[in-house]
Amino acid sequence: MIIFTIQHLRNPEGVFIFIHGGYWQGEVKKESYAFVAKKLLERNIDVILIEYDLTKENEKFGEQIPRVSMTAIVNELGTALDKIQVYLSNTFKESMSKIPVYVSGHSAGGHLAAMLKDHPLITGAVMPISGIFDLIPVSKTKKIGQALQLNLLEASKLSPINNLLPAMDHSALCFCTMALMSNQSW
Repeated sequence: MIIFTIQHLRNPEGVFIFIHGGYWQGEVKKESYAFVAKKLLERNIDVILIEYDLTKENEKFGEQIPRVSMTAIVNELGTALDKIQVYLSNTFKESMSKIPVYVSGHSAGGHLAAMLKDHPLITGAVMPISGIFDLIPVSKTKKIGQALQLNLLEASKLSPINNLLPAMDHSALCFCTMALMSNQSW
């Protein structure tokens, strides 16, 4: 996890959590998204970039890390938000309840951001960018579906498109998708 913050003379105006993409298995590193921090920091909003275990075998600290399932990734990010919540509560004490916390992500990170919409830490908007919101078609593919270890029931359960309602009470959840189809007139 990378935390971008300025030495606050006062509490931040918000906290923005960003989750990288890469089809849950890509070589994308959270450092590649450091650019998102600049303008937010100028507006006194702290930025946290989260990295997660990937569904393909990878190496960390010289050791092979086995594939992880989609369920494990979602749980891992829930645990990350729990830890961030403790960190922010310890850092900002009683004023934490007045600081909005936003979550966003790109592509696979957009999917994961949408899955975290009901976490108690998230008090601001949930903003997935080009997320994958329906995992059922993905689960049927050989390359990605097998790597994610998804059966149809799990794919349905972990598809944000099937789990919209609870977050509607306390935060804005924006799903922006664009589908391009051949021979389709708009």
